[in-house]
Amino acid sequence: MRTLDYSITGGLEATEIEIFESYGQPTARCSIITPDYGATSLGDTIEVELGFDETSTGKVFEGIVQSINSERLPGQYVIESNDILIRAVEHMIVSTNLEEPWRRFDISMEDLVRDLLLEAGIANYEGDVSTFTLATGETPVEFQFVFSMDAINMVAGIIAWHVYADQDGKVWFKDIKAAPSGAAVATYTVGAGGNLVMITRNTSTDNLRNKVMVFGEGEIASVASAASPYLPADYYKTAVISSVLIDSQWMSDISASYNLAAWNKLTETISVEALGDWERHARQTVTVTDTFTGSSGNWFIRDITHSMSSSYVIRMNLVK
Repeated sequence: MRTLDYSITGGLEATEIEIFESYGQPTARCSIITPDYGATSLGDTIEVELGFDETSTGKVFEGIVQSINSERLPGQYVIESNDILIRAVEHMIVSTNLEEPWRRFDISMEDLVRDLLLEAGIANYEGDVSTFTLATGETPVEFQFVFSMDAINMVAGIIAWHVYADQDGKVWFKDIKAAPSGAAVATYTVGAGGNLVMITRNTSTDNLRNKVMVFGEGEIASVASAASPYLPADYYKTAVISSVLIDSQWMSDISASYNLAAWNKLTETISVEALGDWERHARQTVTVTDTFTGSSGNWFIRDITHSMSSSYVIRMNLVK
């Protein structure tokens, strides 16, 4: 029998903690049920550590308190928080002079993401080198009446890159696809010596796209397609990318190629529940072996929920 261990900023006592991270969502979120929220206030930074006394405990979440809800019955409070990217989600870019929108010239994608984050007050950032430069001619990159996170996702989507915040509050801009990559950080199995509580598997073509059409500034356009062994012959499921930020034919062609590679694949998903592990996060690669469902090899953590009440478990949706 393992002994639960947790720590919350301000020494808060919790009866339940749930933390959700997802590759497909702009922010991680945390929900804490407590009998007394103490001095915790809206806008406070809150950190959560989870684990077991017999093994280890570590930080799972850092974010900003968004709401504190009171529930007379059964007499508890619910604290809801989101990670630092909530600032970018909620910050709208509006220039004081409507005739002069927020703009940049001759700027790399990683620097443009940096500047958009700074607009939302987020400075703890690191972006990989994208090799893409925008607004090299007379037409600038412009944003007006758009939320910072929407603008960032528009930029990242051109080359199918990814922006996220880690559990320490740092924001990253990286080439991360929803597919296993590199060495697995953990192994999950069933049986007497295994660590899986539950596993289900699903295979579908729901998210498969084997044709990508890209439209840029003016008459710039590209198409990339490939036959799929999972679709009928000569049948194409199409995705469309349209952005005035794409200001060269070269960038348009690359965008079509990158996005086709990201989307033209079968969706294989397994849902698992396992003993809690604070080191597991979305975007990691893990190994799963289960003969009944036919699950084997490396899988990508698309989303994960850390759940603590009377026990501590993780629930993960994994994809290939």
